[in-house]
Amino acid sequence: MDLLQMNSAAGEIQSLSGFAGEFSHICVIVKDIRNAMEKYQRFLGVEAPRLKKTCEPEVAKVEYLEKPTDTVAWQTFFTLGGVRVELIEPDEHQSTWKTFLEEHGEGFHHISYLVKDLDKELERFREAGMGVCQRGNYNGGRYAYLDTENEIGIMLELMQND
Repeated sequence: MDLLQMNSAAGEIQSLSGFAGEFSHICVIVKDIRNAMEKYQRFLGVEAPRLKKTCEPEVAKVEYLEKPTDTVAWQTFFTLGGVRVELIEPDEHQSTWKTFLEEHGEGFHHISYLVKDLDKELERFREAGMGVCQRGNYNGGRYAYLDTENEIGIMLELMQND
C-alpha cells in the first residue's frame, strides 16, 4: 500500500511507498463515551460492547509531544459492516485525544493500521517528514500516532502487537 506525502515546499504530493500496514480500525473521539455508546447501540441495534480504560500510566508509558503524560482514556469498539469503530473519551491529562476534542469537538480522529515492525515504519514516516505526536503501550503491544493531518487530512495510528 502506498500512502501520500505532501512536499510542502513544492506543494506536490509524493508517494510513501513500501508501507506494510494492515487496516485495523477507525476512531471517533467523544466527550461522553457512555452517551455515545447508547446512541451507537440504538442506531445499530446491537448489544453494548465492553467498555474499558486504557492501561494505567505505569504500563502505558505514554509520551505526548515527546513529554511523559499520565493520560488514561475510556474506550470501546463497535463493528459496522465489518469495520471496527473505536470510541475514545479522553481524561484531563495532555494527549492527542484531549487536544483533538478541545480543537475540533467530537469526530473522526484517526485510522489505525497494524504493522509488523513499528520502529521500521516510524523511521520510514520520519524520513518522509512526518513525526510522532503520541506513543505508548497497550496490553499486548505498542502504538504511535503520526502527525499526518496536513498531508492526508487525518491522523494515522500504527500498532504493533507483541
